[in-house]
Amino acid sequence: PPSHKATASLVLAHDPQVDPSRAMATDVSLLQTRAVAARVEENLGLTMPPEDFLKSVTAVPVSSELLTLTLSGPTDAEAVRRLEALTSIYLTLRGEQLSLQSNVLIGSMQQRIAKLKAEVATASRQIDELSAAGSASADKLGDQIATRAYVQGRIDTLQQSIEDMTLQTTSVVASSRVIDPAAAETGGVKKRV
Repeated sequence: PPSHKATASLVLAHDPQVDPSRAMATDVSLLQTRAVAARVEENLGLTMPPEDFLKSVTAVPVSSELLTLTLSGPTDAEAVRRLEALTSIYLTLRGEQLSLQSNVLIGSMQQRIAKLKAEVATASRQIDELSAAGSASADKLGDQIATRAYVQGRIDTLQQSIEDMTLQTTSVVASSRVIDPAAAETGGVKKRV
């Protein structure tokens, strides 16, 4: 019997600092994981092994941003239903993964900021002590003021990086979407009675 297939196209936005072809390869790899297949099967109540489900899916990167998916099913309607679930779950999981990666980086930056704030506090205490000591320690006072300004500049840079990363991750997740929803493939093989 002729196979029943559905197709969909996804636009996947990526971090501009990442090589687009590598980012797309990572996206295809994520799509073909057991985790994605297991979530789809759970969502749809399917009983097939995740590996069998994955065999029914073909992912073709058309460009560095466009991914076309084809899924085979027992009927056209079932192929469309499965592909709709796959695209929805995949985009959700992809968004979760991107957010998780971003949160790990942001967490490490926040730890670094905390350490730098401690350095600023130490420098401020030393500035207060040197100011109280009078003009004899004017050179040391100038050095401490410069050190505190430098460390505060690093803090400001890290805080700006956190804001940029948060906005960029939100933008990448929001920009990735289905542009051609799941639909049965038409034409091809004629059915015979």
